Amino acid sequence: MVIIIGYKECISKEDKVFYSLILQGELSVAQSESGNVYLTANKASIMTSFTEEYCSTLIGKQLPGNIEKVPCEEYEYQTSTGETIMLDYRYAYSLREDSVQKQATMPAANQMPFNVPNMGGIRVAA
Repeated sequence: MVIIIGYKECISKEDKVFYSLILQGELSVAQSESGNVYLTANKASIMTSFTEEYCSTLIGKQLPGNIEKVPCEEYEYQTSTGETIMLDYRYAYSLREDSVQKQATMPAANQMPFNVPNMGGIRVAA
């Protein structure tokens, strides 16, 4: 399951406004390169045809599926510490329930929503 934690206003190539929902996957335990253990939850966005008002009512709702790591063209990413790194993957929403990573998990509904760095304009539940 994933949870809707916010939404973001976007502009299409045709200069039309639309909204994307920000989804958060299940909580997982990870280990940093320095060996420290921490908790994380992958995030992805999905386009909608909804109004901003309707998007705001969806925050906190759960959807079936999960967030998957998928390959993509390499791009620059700025970390929360300000370091710029190159990535060749992104996270995307998938309806496939069987693709859940084999990690210790906790349902996303038990997590507190929070602002995501480098995703300006996101509105999250208070």
